Amino acid sequence: MKYIFCVLIFVFQSAFLFCVDYILQEPVFKSNRACSMADAVFSNPIGIDSLLYNPAGLSEKFYSKNEKTSINLALDIFVKNSAIDEVQKSDFLQNAKNLISQNGIGAKLPILISFIPQKNHFINWAVGFCGGTYLFANGEPFPLGTQGYLHHSFYFPIALSCKFIDYDSISANFGMCVNPKFKTYKIFNAYSKEKATFSVPADLGFILNVKNVFYNNSDVRFAFVTKNLFTEDIFVNIGVASIFPFKIFKIDCAAIISAELHQINYLYIGNNVYKALRIGGELGFADFIFLRAGLKSGYFSFGIEFKILSCMLGFSWQTSENGTYIGDNPLSVLKISFTIK
Repeated sequence: MKYIFCVLIFVFQSAFLFCVDYILQEPVFKSNRACSMADAVFSNPIGIDSLLYNPAGLSEKFYSKNEKTSINLALDIFVKNSAIDEVQKSDFLQNAKNLISQNGIGAKLPILISFIPQKNHFINWAVGFCGGTYLFANGEPFPLGTQGYLHHSFYFPIALSCKFIDYDSISANFGMCVNPKFKTYKIFNAYSKEKATFSVPADLGFILNVKNVFYNNSDVRFAFVTKNLFTEDIFVNIGVASIFPFKIFKIDCAAIISAELHQINYLYIGNNVYKALRIGGELGFADFIFLRAGLKSGYFSFGIEFKILSCMLGFSWQTSENGTYIGDNPLSVLKISFTIK
């Protein structure tokens, strides 16, 4: 009991511990669904996932009702896996102080406002505003000698999707998203520095939907996505997802299983297939509650999201590898999200 109590104090009070390099590589806004499903949402994007991950999903009909206008708020708390082990020592407060001094303290607070009109399922568009603030600070000893890093990101995704093939047994969608992005960096120490950058990366997405594979309305979707075109951070994801709708006491439900390979264009420089593998699963019950889990490079993720009036409240946990190989430097994130529709 004492150990559990110390862990909770350490996670929620002592400090948002994380590696700043990992924070800067993360997208400005990651949906609760993506976080809990190990990012395996490119092959079956729903709602804001179409705007964030695969714009081809905008013109696809899903079992779940896509939101039109939504405001998405989140708080990400990053914890180094190795840091939790330190709370087993007797002097917890001193250990926490040392960890803050050596690893730093920080927070990430993103927001996403999106509008997805859903006029029809053949041609559709969406726009959004996304902003995020990252704060990282450390000092030796803490809080004396504090120095840090402040990073703001803003971008305005504009997406368009069309269904160019639509038959009884098969359909195909193509989508494009342009993301004008503005970033500011500020390093505060004895020699404060500031920097601002502007870029216009673009995403291209494709979804091939094979209908009624296992039974009526049970589909299999194949996806191909290219992210961050016109930048040095370009990468390619591929994946497949199976959708199994069913009913419980006349309540519409669905199960989704997806398997994807992310950043396959980097496999040749040392990243093995296992590190690129993402597996996710979701159980949805009448747009009221969603249970999710996933496997990302061998690390488990999970989450829950449920409806409160016209809002959605979600909690998720995901672990990612921040090192050069699996097990080198795993980092976990607890995400708390709140969506107003």
